[in-house]
Amino acid sequence: MADIQIINRVYNLLGRSHQDSSVSDEWGQIISDTIDAKLKIMLESNTWSFAVKFKELAQRTSTTNPAFKYQYPLPIDCFKVLEVYKPYTQDGIVSISNPIEPYLYEILGKDLFSDTDSILVKYKVGDISISELPQSFIDSLAYLSASELAINLLENSQLSQMFLMSYERYRSIARSNDIQNGKGRNFNSNFQNNGSLQ
Repeated sequence: MADIQIINRVYNLLGRSHQDSSVSDEWGQIISDTIDAKLKIMLESNTWSFAVKFKELAQRTSTTNPAFKYQYPLPIDCFKVLEVYKPYTQDGIVSISNPIEPYLYEILGKDLFSDTDSILVKYKVGDISISELPQSFIDSLAYLSASELAINLLENSQLSQMFLMSYERYRSIARSNDIQNGKGRNFNSNFQNNGSLQ
């Protein structure tokens, strides 16, 4: 079920008041399912800084890929691996430098295979809580969802087009506010156990 905040936002855009809970309304589940689907599409379409994590992977005891010595299960919330590192410990802190070359590993399904004996990945999250999203992203998500629902529930293509234009405007704001400074530079970052970079 999508977050009630965004469900209510879509109800408002569609000009419909709902009852005591979204599930008691005949549109509630449709709106919730549409929001969930559009959220996944928006997260998949770009690399958003709030949907990127780092994690050191645990090694499986055996490997199913004869081309590599080691097998590592990817994080449950991983949608796409962005970069792969061989971490090292310095002064008791796990650190990373440049990513390892793509020919040194292979990703099949939800597992990463490599001859490297320790792996840390930077990855895109496939799902995220609405409470963690910036307001411009939430607004763009609401308008994108309402655009589809304006056709399906209201049969109003003109309103759908207006919502789509608002989606594009708010998405542009969200993208410009989400510029990742220093993305192309070499770095040496300290990796903490909570999965964040110092």
